[in-house]
Amino acid sequence: MHLHAINTVHQHRTLVALYGEADLKTAPLMRQALHNATLHAEGRDVVADLCGVSFIDSSGAQPLLETDRRLHLYGKRLWLACLPLRTRRMLHAVRLAGYFPVLPQDIPIPTTCRPTHELDSGARHPFRWASRPAGGPSDGAWAGHP
Repeated sequence: MHLHAINTVHQHRTLVALYGEADLKTAPLMRQALHNATLHAEGRDVVADLCGVSFIDSSGAQPLLETDRRLHLYGKRLWLACLPLRTRRMLHAVRLAGYFPVLPQDIPIPTTCRPTHELDSGARHPFRWASRPAGGPSDGAWAGHP
């Protein structure tokens, strides 16, 4: 069981792309990656991209909850992106369905990020966010700032 994380800083948000399995064994690595993202957020919301997560259980969800609570202290949130059905079911089972704001599917996230062999939670990888479709929500709309 492995988990890889890539943290990327954008002008209005910090992205944590997670790859692998999020469970009791890998929760400390996930917690570390999310904590590092929070430290580097500098007033930004944090987005956890779960597209690459092949398995998550309640132990893997705990770092998400801890990170969101930490961000609340600064008036920010942890957003989730790409929630496969198995992840939505797990969040529902542990009564967290609807707790996290979810990035709308029409706002693309970078696909150029790929996992490294080891946890690379502190790296800042340059990327350009893909353009939003015409009529998509603005940064303020999805970031919880009307």
